[in-house]
Amino acid sequence: MRNSATSDFIHVISSPHYPHSNGLIEAHVKTVKNTLKKARATQSDPYIALMNLSSIPIDNKVSVTI
Repeated sequence: MRNSATSDFIHVISSPHYPHSNGLIEAHVKTVKNTLKKARATQSDPYIALMNLSSIPIDNKVSVTI
């Protein structure tokens, strides 16, 4: 089993009760929830809706801090 001490990545944690620190993820969760609600309201297949959502490229200007 690999861990961050012996691997090429840094494990950075943030508080699970502070959503501001996880803004990008929170935005994606909100998008997925809205997509599933819309699929249910229109009686569409939720798997197709999620597949369409995953085909949309996300912003490539997101900064990654290491």
